[in-house]
Amino acid sequence: MPTIAAVTGHGSAAGFVFVTAHDYILIRKDRVFFYISELDIDLQIPLWFVVFMKSKIGSPKTWGEVVIKAAELTIEMGLKGGIVDSAHDGLESMVEAATKLGEELVRTGWDGLVYVENQRALFVEVLSTLRCNKIVDYESVFKTVSKL
Repeated sequence: MPTIAAVTGHGSAAGFVFVTAHDYILIRKDRVFFYISELDIDLQIPLWFVVFMKSKIGSPKTWGEVVIKAAELTIEMGLKGGIVDSAHDGLESMVEAATKLGEELVRTGWDGLVYVENQRALFVEVLSTLRCNKIVDYESVFKTVSKL
């Protein structure tokens, strides 16, 4: 099912990836920016990340700013670049908007399996880059097995 990120602070490095992995991103107008620090700390950005950013950020100029210039994306850049769905005046209005959006999405009655298959089709380049094109059975992956 769709995921909603209601962001109350900054998103750096893995935090930025985590936020952009959501289907809908709502932020506070007064305290948010996104930033990829790898260039500033001499780390090469992996190919999967570049492919992921291209799939989530509509403007090549915007993702170039993120990856090549290590720019801090402001709220305005996030909205203009299609990263952020909406910005809100404070925590309360953001939570209200996220709750309303969640309720609207529940009312659609979408089939979760169909949704995830559509997501896989949408992000096929990212999945190919990761060499992962199957849904992971987390239950079996994290199953605890006794060695006794």
